[in-house]
Amino acid sequence: MKGSWRLIRREPAVWFIAVGAASYLVASLQGSLQAFRSANALLHFTNHTVGHAHFAAYGFVSFLLFGAVYGLVPHITGARDIAMRIRLHFWLALGGMALYVVSMVVAGVVQGLSWADGRPFIESVVAIKPWYAIRAVGGGLMTLGHVVFAWNLWLMRPQPHTAEAWASPALEVAR
Repeated sequence: MKGSWRLIRREPAVWFIAVGAASYLVASLQGSLQAFRSANALLHFTNHTVGHAHFAAYGFVSFLLFGAVYGLVPHITGARDIAMRIRLHFWLALGGMALYVVSMVVAGVVQGLSWADGRPFIESVVAIKPWYAIRAVGGGLMTLGHVVFAWNLWLMRPQPHTAEAWASPALEVAR
């Protein structure tokens, strides 16, 4: 980023990549903490693992891929005026992921504490019901973000006038 920090402010494709990198760091630290015996005994087989896995997979992999697509495809196809739609996708995906991951991590802690206390399984299910509602909202926002992403890709497809710009006069002479 040497000399390019201004891109973070105005390039939403870079936002995706920055969140992806930060997600990798945080998910790795979270995974390392889960490896401690006391944490593992409390959190293993709970929804905490689901939240962690989605944070690692969606936060790291998907955000990096979204950023790569948004960084490369407009240059390849010549698409213009897409920043506002990319920002919409970013905030839907980030907000959805945050709600989803936080709700599952908290639900996992509630589950683990309930099980450690010796309560019946069904009590833990009832206790995390509100967190599942938040998870559903987060998943819905992520899904809506995917719809926006698909729409953005459709709008960034090569247009007839850009295909002509890629035709090289040298190739025509060689024929």
